[in-house]
Amino acid sequence: MMMYEAEAAMRYYFNVRNSKGLVPDTEGAEFADLDRVYSEAETSAREILAERLRAGEVMDAATTFEVRDEHGTLIHMLPFTSVLLATIGRQSR
Repeated sequence: MMMYEAEAAMRYYFNVRNSKGLVPDTEGAEFADLDRVYSEAETSAREILAERLRAGEVMDAATTFEVRDEHGTLIHMLPFTSVLLATIGRQSR
């Protein structure tokens, strides 16, 4: 019987970049695969957008998640505007 070792989780950092600069994620979170990282980025962006809209805050159109792994390698960039437009697209169908 072959035993398979579980894939080790890696820590990812969801830094936020906007027109004023970079807000680093100093804690990060562990994920076992990139699909979960991408999903977390989209979910988190949606939650941040919702909070800011409810508070009546002006949104910076340049706001983007820059997701980096524990080695500092850029893994994913997710503009918040793309999340907002995708959400609007789903609502209008």
